[in-house]
Amino acid sequence: MNRDHFGWLHACGRWLRSLPAPSTAQLNAWSAALAYAGPDYVACVPPPPLSDLTDEQLCLEWRASYVALQGPVSHRQLIRIVRERQAYLDELERRSPQGFTAWLASGAWASSTPLPYLTENPPDDQLIDWDELFREHGT
Repeated sequence: MNRDHFGWLHACGRWLRSLPAPSTAQLNAWSAALAYAGPDYVACVPPPPLSDLTDEQLCLEWRASYVALQGPVSHRQLIRIVRERQAYLDELERRSPQGFTAWLASGAWASSTPLPYLTENPPDDQLIDWDELFREHGT
């Protein structure tokens, strides 16, 4: 660098120091604008705890997460969705261990809803004959 460049840098530094410091509100607005500019920006609104959801809401979230997997997703999104689905399964099992097991034993699909199995009185067509199930598998 020659002397002219240092003079120019020195002048820029003096000019920047002469400007008033930005307010906290200005800095917050600036940082928020930069955050929204990122291509992977997703608003970070924490979801309610799964224990606060009704069975119907939990099952809707389970099914919505399946639909989310069907679209184009990045590796990071895929990992997030799979972790969410694991949390939904854990919560379903915590709420109704027998209903959860019955749903899985019925041949549950990744897109199906476990809701009929979570009720206290599942419909007759949702009941599982465990003896028959084990006979079929030779155990």
